Amino acid sequence: SKIGGEMVPHLLVEQELMKILDVPSTDGDEMPSLPVAVTAVPDEKKGERLIVVHLKLSKPIDQVLKELGECGLPNIWMPNADGFLEVDEIPILGTGKLDLRALQEMALDAFCNKKPAKPQSAPVENEASTEPVGTIDT
Repeated sequence: SKIGGEMVPHLLVEQELMKILDVPSTDGDEMPSLPVAVTAVPDEKKGERLIVVHLKLSKPIDQVLKELGECGLPNIWMPNADGFLEVDEIPILGTGKLDLRALQEMALDAFCNKKPAKPQSAPVENEASTEPVGTIDT
């Protein structure tokens, strides 16, 4: 995400949240359980704002934010207390990776009530004319 002109790495924020929530790490062979994931939604003031999509937390949000603030992350990387979204499951692709598109759609539905605009191609007018350009005298 780009918040206030600064790139914010979601993965680093997720890793700190997992430490705070005492989520056990897995071996390389195991698919990690993802109780928390970070995405972003549009924000009028800062461009984007962080949203933490999570399963039921083991600690209150205020406590999570307090501990997150103590890990030394820059303030701009900190989600707001109203930027937490509890869900029944975190969307995962068949490959076991986080489904970033579905995650963002969940956040947009909850916080913006709109989906990102899909780019539309402009209609092409008179791409190639089949009419002759000049006149032929015979």
